[in-house]
Amino acid sequence: LPINRGFDHHLGFLGGGEDHWTQRVGVGVDLWEDDAPAWGINGTAYSCDLYSHKAVALIEDHAKNYASKGMFMYLPFHDVHEPYEAEDRFLDPSVPDKGRQTMAAMVSCVSEGTGNVSRALRSAGMWEDTLFLWSADNGGPQYWLGNNYPLVK
Repeated sequence: LPINRGFDHHLGFLGGGEDHWTQRVGVGVDLWEDDAPAWGINGTAYSCDLYSHKAVALIEDHAKNYASKGMFMYLPFHDVHEPYEAEDRFLDPSVPDKGRQTMAAMVSCVSEGTGNVSRALRSAGMWEDTLFLWSADNGGPQYWLGNNYPLVK
């Protein structure tokens, strides 16, 4: 667990392919907080929102209680990985392909979450001393809806 590898807090999954709404994979829940299953947190929010809200809360707590100390946060959003599920509020009905519509909606949630985290850092007075790196862990899945052009032709 990350909590056993130098992190003070952890909220996330240990496997892969968790449902974005229930944080279930197969018959079990794969959502952990710190060193225990996150019972009661799973199923309360879409995963992207769950992780960004937790990040904002940790930033606010750090600014209030640990302002003199540095902070490291690693925030790997589960979106846009399978299963391909999105919040209705991000779905654009003008996109005719439902798959592309879902993928774009998932990216929109990540964009909103990233914006919420950067705003929290600014609001907490931490932005000027922050090194903010944003990276994708892989390209779009070519077998489905991804577009990696011009990197892959």
